[in-house]
Amino acid sequence: SPSTSRHRSSLNRNDDFRSTTTTALSAASPLFGLSTTKTKKHNKSPTYFAIPSLYPPDDSRPIVLFDGKCNLCNAGVQLVLDTDRADKDPRGNLRVAALQSRVGKVLLGRLSEEERRVVLGSYGGKPNEDNEKRAKKEYKSIVVMEKNRTYLNSAACLRIGRELRGPLRYLALLASLLPRFIRDPLYRLLSRYRKRLFGESAECRLWDDNWDTRFVDDAILGGKGASDDMDLFADPNAKEEEEREEEAEEEEEEEEEEAPAGSPILKEGDMARVVSSRPIVHTHVEGFEECGICTVGLVGRVKRVLKRQSFRKNVVVQFNVEKEGEIGDEKITFEAHFFPGQLRKE
Repeated sequence: SPSTSRHRSSLNRNDDFRSTTTTALSAASPLFGLSTTKTKKHNKSPTYFAIPSLYPPDDSRPIVLFDGKCNLCNAGVQLVLDTDRADKDPRGNLRVAALQSRVGKVLLGRLSEEERRVVLGSYGGKPNEDNEKRAKKEYKSIVVMEKNRTYLNSAACLRIGRELRGPLRYLALLASLLPRFIRDPLYRLLSRYRKRLFGESAECRLWDDNWDTRFVDDAILGGKGASDDMDLFADPNAKEEEEREEEAEEEEEEEEEEAPAGSPILKEGDMARVVSSRPIVHTHVEGFEECGICTVGLVGRVKRVLKRQSFRKNVVVQFNVEKEGEIGDEKITFEAHFFPGQLRKE
Protein backbone atom coordinates (compact mmCIF):
# COMPACT_ATOMS: atom_id res chain seq x y z
CA SER A 1 0.00 0.00 0.00
CA PRO A 2 1.14 3.65 -0.33
CA SER A 3 1.43 4.10 3.47
CA THR A 4 3.57 0.96 3.75
CA SER A 5 5.84 2.17 0.95
CA ARG A 6 6.21 5.57 2.63
CA HIS A 7 6.99 3.83 5.95
CA ARG A 8 9.65 1.62 4.36
CA SER A 9 11.14 4.63 2.59
CA SER A 10 11.33 6.47 5.91
CA LEU A 11 13.07 3.50 7.53
CA ASN A 12 15.57 3.33 4.68
CA ARG A 13 16.36 7.04 5.04
CA ASN A 14 16.86 6.58 8.81
CA ASP A 15 19.17 3.63 8.22
CA ASP A 16 21.14 5.66 5.68
CA PHE A 17 21.40 8.53 8.16
CA ARG A 18 22.64 6.24 10.96
CA SER A 19 25.14 4.62 8.60
CA THR A 20 26.42 8.00 7.42
CA THR A 21 26.63 9.32 10.99
CA THR A 22 28.51 6.24 12.21
CA THR A 23 30.96 6.51 9.29
CA ALA A 24 31.52 10.20 10.01
CA LEU A 25 32.09 9.59 13.71
CA SER A 26 34.50 6.75 12.96
CA ALA A 27 36.46 8.97 10.61
CA ALA A 28 36.48 11.98 12.93
CA SER A 29 37.13 10.22 16.25
CA PRO A 30 40.86 9.51 15.64
CA LEU A 31 41.38 13.28 15.49
CA PHE A 32 40.55 13.41 19.19
CA GLY A 33 42.46 10.29 20.18
CA LEU A 34 39.32 8.20 20.27
CA SER A 35 38.11 5.27 18.24
CA THR A 36 34.66 3.72 18.08
CA THR A 37 36.09 0.26 17.46
CA LYS A 38 38.71 0.54 20.17
CA THR A 39 36.17 1.83 22.66
CA LYS A 40 34.01 -1.24 22.22
CA LYS A 41 37.03 -3.47 22.58
CA HIS A 42 38.29 -1.50 25.59
CA ASN A 43 34.98 -1.85 27.42
CA LYS A 44 35.12 -5.60 27.12
CA SER A 45 35.98 -7.21 30.45
CA PRO A 46 39.65 -8.27 30.39
CA THR A 47 40.56 -11.81 31.24
CA TYR A 48 42.64 -10.98 34.33
CA PHE A 49 42.91 -13.56 37.06
CA ALA A 50 41.92 -12.34 40.51
CA ILE A 51 44.57 -11.54 43.15
CA PRO A 52 42.72 -11.25 46.49
CA SER A 53 45.95 -10.68 48.44
CA LEU A 54 46.70 -7.48 46.50
CA TYR A 55 43.10 -6.36 45.89
CA PRO A 56 41.19 -7.34 49.05
CA PRO A 57 37.59 -6.17 49.51
CA ASP A 58 38.71 -3.22 51.65
CA ASP A 59 41.44 -1.98 49.28
CA SER A 60 40.91 -1.96 45.51
CA ARG A 61 43.06 1.13 44.89
CA PRO A 62 45.13 1.08 41.66
CA ILE A 63 48.78 0.09 41.99
CA VAL A 64 51.41 2.14 40.17
CA LEU A 65 54.36 -0.01 39.06
CA PHE A 66 57.55 1.92 38.32
CA ASP A 67 61.21 1.27 37.57
CA GLY A 68 62.90 1.40 40.97
CA LYS A 69 66.33 2.01 39.45
CA CYS A 70 65.39 5.04 37.33
CA ASN A 71 65.93 8.49 38.86
CA LEU A 72 63.21 10.07 36.72
CA CYS A 73 60.69 7.40 37.72
CA ASN A 74 61.60 7.77 41.39
CA ALA A 75 61.15 11.54 41.23
CA GLY A 76 57.83 11.09 39.46
CA VAL A 77 56.53 8.65 42.06
CA GLN A 78 57.64 10.99 44.87
CA LEU A 79 55.63 13.74 43.15
CA VAL A 80 52.64 11.40 43.00
CA LEU A 81 52.92 10.69 46.71
CA ASP A 82 53.13 14.40 47.52
CA THR A 83 50.19 15.50 45.35
CA ASP A 84 47.74 12.57 45.68
CA ARG A 85 44.26 14.06 46.22
CA ALA A 86 43.25 11.27 48.61
CA ASP A 87 39.60 12.18 48.04
CA LYS A 88 38.41 8.64 47.27
CA ASP A 89 40.41 7.05 50.09
CA PRO A 90 42.00 8.84 53.08
CA ARG A 91 45.02 6.54 52.71
CA GLY A 92 45.59 7.93 49.20
CA ASN A 93 43.98 7.19 45.85
CA LEU A 94 47.03 5.31 44.56
CA ARG A 95 49.43 2.66 45.82
CA VAL A 96 52.94 2.10 44.48
CA ALA A 97 55.35 -0.81 44.02
CA ALA A 98 58.51 -1.46 42.01
CA LEU A 99 58.35 -3.36 38.76
CA GLN A 100 61.31 -5.39 40.02
CA SER A 101 59.53 -6.50 43.19
CA ARG A 102 57.53 -9.70 43.65
CA VAL A 103 54.38 -7.61 43.61
CA GLY A 104 55.42 -6.20 40.24
CA LYS A 105 56.30 -9.60 38.78
CA VAL A 106 53.03 -11.19 39.88
CA LEU A 107 50.97 -8.30 38.52
CA LEU A 108 52.84 -8.35 35.20
CA GLY A 109 51.92 -12.02 35.01
CA ARG A 110 48.34 -10.91 34.34
CA LEU A 111 49.29 -9.18 31.09
CA SER A 112 49.18 -10.67 27.64
CA GLU A 113 52.42 -11.45 25.83
CA GLU A 114 52.01 -8.33 23.71
CA GLU A 115 51.46 -6.11 26.75
CA ARG A 116 54.48 -7.59 28.53
CA ARG A 117 56.67 -6.71 25.53
CA VAL A 118 55.48 -3.12 25.86
CA VAL A 119 56.59 -3.06 29.51
CA LEU A 120 59.73 -5.20 29.42
CA GLY A 121 62.01 -5.60 26.44
CA SER A 122 65.12 -4.35 24.67
CA TYR A 123 65.28 -1.11 22.68
CA GLY A 124 66.26 -1.32 19.05
CA GLY A 125 65.00 -3.14 15.99
CA LYS A 126 62.58 -5.98 15.75
CA PRO A 127 63.37 -8.70 18.29
CA ASN A 128 64.43 -12.13 17.15
CA GLU A 129 65.62 -15.24 18.93
CA ASP A 130 69.30 -14.23 18.78
CA ASN A 131 69.29 -10.57 19.79
CA GLU A 132 66.51 -11.15 22.36
CA LYS A 133 68.89 -13.34 24.36
CA ARG A 134 71.88 -10.99 24.03
CA ALA A 135 70.15 -7.66 24.54
CA LYS A 136 69.75 -6.38 28.05
CA LYS A 137 66.06 -6.16 28.86
CA GLU A 138 64.76 -2.97 30.42
CA TYR A 139 61.50 -1.76 31.83
CA LYS A 140 60.09 0.57 29.17
CA SER A 141 56.76 1.68 30.58
CA ILE A 142 55.24 2.68 33.86
CA VAL A 143 52.16 0.60 34.62
CA VAL A 144 48.93 1.40 36.43
CA MET A 145 47.14 -1.78 37.40
CA GLU A 146 43.55 -1.61 38.57
CA LYS A 147 41.62 -4.61 39.76
CA ASN A 148 40.29 -5.35 36.27
CA ARG A 149 42.10 -2.91 34.00
CA THR A 150 45.65 -1.94 33.02
CA TYR A 151 47.15 1.29 31.67
CA LEU A 152 50.49 1.45 29.83
CA ASN A 153 52.69 4.15 28.29
CA SER A 154 51.10 7.62 28.14
CA ALA A 155 47.71 6.23 29.20
CA ALA A 156 49.29 5.24 32.55
CA CYS A 157 50.55 8.80 33.08
CA LEU A 158 47.12 10.23 32.30
CA ARG A 159 45.48 7.76 34.68
CA ILE A 160 47.85 8.85 37.45
CA GLY A 161 47.18 12.51 36.67
CA ARG A 162 43.46 12.05 37.33
CA GLU A 163 44.24 11.29 40.97
CA LEU A 164 46.49 14.31 41.60
CA ARG A 165 45.57 17.73 42.89
CA GLY A 166 46.35 21.19 41.61
CA PRO A 167 47.56 22.02 38.09
CA LEU A 168 48.88 18.49 37.47
CA ARG A 169 45.32 17.17 37.31
CA TYR A 170 44.28 19.78 34.73
CA LEU A 171 47.49 19.23 32.76
CA ALA A 172 46.62 15.54 32.52
CA LEU A 173 43.10 16.41 31.32
CA LEU A 174 44.54 18.65 28.61
CA ALA A 175 47.08 16.00 27.58
CA SER A 176 44.28 13.46 27.21
CA LEU A 177 42.96 15.53 24.27
CA LEU A 178 46.04 14.56 22.27
CA PRO A 179 45.57 11.41 20.19
CA ARG A 180 47.41 8.33 21.34
CA PHE A 181 49.46 8.10 18.14
CA ILE A 182 51.11 11.39 19.22
CA ARG A 183 51.32 10.76 22.98
CA ASP A 184 52.78 7.27 22.92
CA PRO A 185 55.74 7.95 20.59
CA LEU A 186 56.70 10.96 22.75
CA TYR A 187 56.45 8.80 25.86
CA ARG A 188 58.56 6.01 24.30
CA LEU A 189 61.21 8.52 23.22
CA LEU A 190 61.53 9.87 26.76
CA SER A 191 61.49 6.36 28.20
CA ARG A 192 64.30 5.27 25.91
CA TYR A 193 66.68 8.06 26.92
CA ARG A 194 65.52 8.74 30.50
CA LYS A 195 68.45 6.97 32.16
CA ARG A 196 70.96 8.77 29.95
CA LEU A 197 69.37 12.13 30.73
CA PHE A 198 68.53 11.65 34.40
CA GLY A 199 70.75 8.75 35.44
CA GLU A 200 70.01 5.64 37.45
CA SER A 201 70.83 4.35 40.91
CA ALA A 202 71.06 0.97 42.56
CA GLU A 203 68.55 2.01 45.20
CA CYS A 204 65.67 4.40 45.63
CA ARG A 205 64.57 6.23 48.74
CA LEU A 206 61.00 7.44 48.69
CA TRP A 207 59.19 8.92 51.64
CA ASP A 208 55.58 9.35 52.61
CA ASP A 209 53.88 9.96 55.96
CA ASN A 210 51.43 7.11 55.24
CA TRP A 211 54.15 4.70 54.12
CA ASP A 212 52.39 1.56 55.36
CA THR A 213 49.21 2.31 53.42
CA ARG A 214 50.78 3.71 50.22
CA PHE A 215 53.45 1.09 49.41
CA VAL A 216 52.52 -2.50 48.63
CA ASP A 217 54.70 -4.56 50.96
CA ASP A 218 56.58 -7.31 49.15
CA ALA A 219 56.41 -9.44 52.30
CA ILE A 220 52.78 -10.22 51.42
CA LEU A 221 54.06 -12.50 48.68
CA GLY A 222 57.01 -13.88 50.61
CA GLY A 223 59.65 -11.36 49.56
CA LYS A 224 61.62 -8.83 51.58
CA GLY A 225 59.34 -6.41 53.36
CA ALA A 226 59.17 -3.40 55.60
CA SER A 227 60.74 -5.30 58.48
CA ASP A 228 63.90 -5.96 56.47
CA ASP A 229 66.77 -3.49 56.57
CA MET A 230 67.00 -2.87 52.84
CA ASP A 231 65.57 -0.76 50.05
CA LEU A 232 62.30 -2.20 48.79
CA PHE A 233 62.54 -0.62 45.38
CA ALA A 234 66.03 -1.56 44.23
CA ASP A 235 64.98 -5.16 43.48
CA PRO A 236 64.34 -7.00 46.73
CA ASN A 237 64.43 -10.47 45.21
CA ALA A 238 67.46 -10.22 42.96
CA LYS A 239 71.00 -11.12 43.96
CA GLU A 240 73.64 -8.41 44.17
CA GLU A 241 75.14 -9.26 40.80
CA GLU A 242 72.74 -8.34 37.98
CA GLU A 243 74.21 -10.84 35.56
CA ARG A 244 73.02 -13.66 37.84
CA GLU A 245 69.37 -12.61 37.81
CA GLU A 246 68.32 -14.74 34.86
CA GLU A 247 70.11 -17.78 36.28
CA ALA A 248 68.41 -17.26 39.64
CA GLU A 249 64.96 -17.11 38.01
CA GLU A 250 65.58 -20.41 36.20
CA GLU A 251 66.68 -22.11 39.42
CA GLU A 252 63.76 -20.72 41.42
CA GLU A 253 61.21 -22.99 39.75
CA GLU A 254 63.09 -26.09 40.87
CA GLU A 255 63.72 -24.77 44.38
CA GLU A 256 60.04 -23.88 44.78
CA GLU A 257 59.11 -27.54 45.08
CA GLU A 258 61.17 -27.99 48.24
CA ALA A 259 60.82 -25.90 51.37
CA PRO A 260 63.96 -23.92 52.35
CA ALA A 261 66.30 -25.71 54.71
CA GLY A 262 65.30 -25.19 58.33
CA SER A 263 61.70 -24.27 57.54
CA PRO A 264 59.06 -25.63 59.95
CA ILE A 265 57.38 -28.78 58.65
CA LEU A 266 53.74 -28.12 57.87
CA LYS A 267 51.10 -30.33 59.43
CA GLU A 268 47.32 -30.43 59.45
CA GLY A 269 45.75 -27.42 61.15
CA ASP A 270 48.71 -25.07 60.54
CA MET A 271 48.14 -21.67 58.98
CA ALA A 272 50.29 -21.16 55.88
CA ARG A 273 50.92 -18.33 53.43
CA VAL A 274 51.40 -18.98 49.70
CA VAL A 275 54.69 -17.40 48.59
CA SER A 276 56.09 -17.05 45.08
CA SER A 277 57.52 -14.46 42.70
CA ARG A 278 55.26 -15.83 39.95
CA PRO A 279 51.47 -16.19 39.83
CA ILE A 280 49.97 -19.47 41.05
CA VAL A 281 46.56 -19.53 39.38
CA HIS A 282 43.70 -21.98 39.99
CA THR A 283 40.76 -22.29 37.61
CA HIS A 284 38.79 -24.94 39.47
CA VAL A 285 37.35 -22.48 42.01
CA GLU A 286 33.64 -21.74 41.71
CA GLY A 287 33.12 -18.19 40.56
CA PHE A 288 36.64 -17.92 39.10
CA GLU A 289 36.45 -20.59 36.38
CA GLU A 290 36.87 -18.18 33.47
CA CYS A 291 39.97 -16.25 34.54
CA GLY A 292 41.17 -18.10 37.64
CA ILE A 293 42.26 -16.92 41.06
CA CYS A 294 45.87 -16.33 42.12
CA THR A 295 46.55 -17.61 45.64
CA VAL A 296 50.00 -16.01 46.07
CA GLY A 297 49.93 -14.01 49.30
CA LEU A 298 46.80 -15.69 50.69
CA VAL A 299 46.82 -17.34 54.11
CA GLY A 300 44.90 -20.59 54.55
CA ARG A 301 44.64 -23.61 56.83
CA VAL A 302 46.47 -26.84 55.98
CA LYS A 303 43.79 -29.54 55.61
CA ARG A 304 45.90 -32.53 54.52
CA VAL A 305 49.52 -33.47 53.97
CA LEU A 306 49.69 -36.30 51.45
CA LYS A 307 52.52 -38.72 50.75
CA ARG A 308 55.13 -37.03 48.60
CA GLN A 309 55.82 -40.23 46.67
CA SER A 310 52.25 -40.22 45.33
CA PHE A 311 51.60 -36.48 45.06
CA ARG A 312 54.24 -33.90 44.11
CA LYS A 313 51.95 -31.12 45.29
CA ASN A 314 51.23 -32.89 48.52
CA VAL A 315 50.04 -30.06 50.80
CA VAL A 316 46.32 -29.26 50.61
CA VAL A 317 45.32 -25.82 51.90
CA GLN A 318 41.82 -24.45 52.44
CA PHE A 319 41.11 -20.76 51.80
CA ASN A 320 38.22 -18.44 52.52
CA VAL A 321 37.94 -15.44 50.19
CA GLU A 322 35.34 -12.81 49.39
CA LYS A 323 34.13 -12.14 45.85
CA GLU A 324 32.12 -9.20 44.66
CA GLY A 325 28.64 -10.26 43.56
CA GLU A 326 25.62 -8.52 42.09
CA ILE A 327 23.95 -8.30 45.49
CA GLY A 328 27.05 -7.97 47.67
CA ASP A 329 30.26 -9.71 48.67
CA GLU A 330 29.96 -13.47 48.84
CA LYS A 331 32.28 -15.78 50.75
CA ILE A 332 33.89 -18.64 48.83
CA THR A 333 35.72 -21.58 50.39
CA PHE A 334 38.00 -23.76 48.29
CA GLU A 335 40.99 -26.08 48.53
CA ALA A 336 44.17 -26.17 46.44
CA HIS A 337 47.34 -28.32 46.26
CA PHE A 338 50.85 -26.88 46.65
CA PHE A 339 54.51 -27.84 46.71
CA PRO A 340 56.01 -27.52 50.21
CA GLY A 341 58.31 -24.78 48.86
CA GLN A 342 55.32 -22.63 47.92
CA LEU A 343 54.14 -22.32 51.52
CA ARG A 344 55.45 -20.61 54.65
CA LYS A 345 54.07 -21.33 58.10
CA GLU A 346 52.40 -18.30 59.69
